[in-house]
Amino acid sequence: MGHPSTFANAPITKVAVLGCSLISFLLSNHQDLLDLPLKPELTQNLQFWRILSHHFVCSDLIDVLLIVILLWNVSIPIERIFGSIKYASFLLVTIIMGSFLELLVLVIGNRLFDYQAIPSGPFLIAFSILYQHQKLIPSLHDYDLNPFKFDSHTFLPNLLSLFIFCLNPISSTLGLLVGSIYNLNQFKFNQWRIPSSILPRFLLHSQTSMFLKFEDPNRRPRTSGVLVPSPPTEVELNELLVMFPDLSRDEVLKKWNLSGGSLTRTVDLILNPSSTAASM
Repeated sequence: MGHPSTFANAPITKVAVLGCSLISFLLSNHQDLLDLPLKPELTQNLQFWRILSHHFVCSDLIDVLLIVILLWNVSIPIERIFGSIKYASFLLVTIIMGSFLELLVLVIGNRLFDYQAIPSGPFLIAFSILYQHQKLIPSLHDYDLNPFKFDSHTFLPNLLSLFIFCLNPISSTLGLLVGSIYNLNQFKFNQWRIPSSILPRFLLHSQTSMFLKFEDPNRRPRTSGVLVPSPPTEVELNELLVMFPDLSRDEVLKKWNLSGGSLTRTVDLILNPSSTAASM
């Protein structure tokens, strides 16, 4: 899908990147308020707001820079695929589930290994997004330098995420875990949506997935009596061929027909051939 060049169709990512950067800069001299320590802040002072607030601010400006670069490369394309409503729902599920797991690890780690605090920063969120990026965004270029093999994910975001992982391995690991749990059909987290009525207006225009925006508005809607789906437009077909360069035109058209003529379901069917073409 290529690297993003702007925040177009990614308003949540824009707010997250700019907000995290600004807040981290303003609070750079108050690092004692940023981390998530168990004692005495949670157990005695009851500062439970730290459970959520530590996700949105970094205590080190170098951390901010690295995470912003990572989010620029992985968050924008995922928000465009999901659409902003689903993306906001995904982030809320990630924060709630991840915060619970972090608190559980902090309590167990404190008792067993005297682990004191979880560093502040959106590590958990970034790595949950990274999991979706690795799952949904195919590599556009492959490089074979025997005995090593590289692709377009190797340096950005993979190499960058390795550096960030070392800064906070616990939250980063939990982020990958939450990202994988989100995709499990058994829990149906990926089917839940935030009610659009409680979201800011500027998000509503981006609630449709990027793929759906490519669909031809002049195409006649299919009725329940039509068995053969309408063929894809050239824009839709070219987008699929760019995303999946290893597939031939005929293979893409076959997946299209199996999906019932839906671009989002075609993408899901190609990425998950063992599953049915379920709606994103």
